Amino acid sequence: MSDEQRWAYGLFISVAEELAVRATLAPGDIQFLDDTRVLHARSAFVDGDAPHEKPHLVRARAARVGRS
Repeated sequence: MSDEQRWAYGLFISVAEELAVRATLAPGDIQFLDDTRVLHARSAFVDGDAPHEKPHLVRARAARVGRS
């Protein structure tokens, strides 16, 4: 990576962190994100031993009818 690319990446990360919105989800919560509109991430989690202590992550794809 060039010095200019490192600088640009550093700027990107600092702006993303400055504008970040953090959400804490409780059991039963659901969150929908439009990947074309937001940059998103997920923090680390620890699986428990019981099935209800494991995260349930589902990825779905939805098409926008009539939009480009």
